[in-house]
Amino acid sequence: MIVFLRPLWPTAKVVIDRVLGKNAVMFSKHIIHPDKVEQLLAEAKAAPDFETYKTSILALQKATIDENAMFFPMLSPRSAVFMKPEVQNLGMFITNGFDWDPENVWIKK
Repeated sequence: MIVFLRPLWPTAKVVIDRVLGKNAVMFSKHIIHPDKVEQLLAEAKAAPDFETYKTSILALQKATIDENAMFFPMLSPRSAVFMKPEVQNLGMFITNGFDWDPENVWIKK
């Protein structure tokens, strides 16, 4: 069983690579490594923009959970972000709870 409790890893692609990739530091010798998962992981790592990254990560989650049963979420705690209306482009919780690009946040005047 793997339990993630709000790890401080920067993005989903890092988490998935460290846990499920062929060269993962965790579990790599004990799980299957479908070509589609490896391909989607490579696409997410090389994504030139957020939309490409988002598409790859969502497809990667589907491939690892729905198509290959590599893991399954047992619990997904609710998270909330409270901010003033003028805070724009926060980017949290779009693909998962790990992604956040603070350099893209701006204040509407």
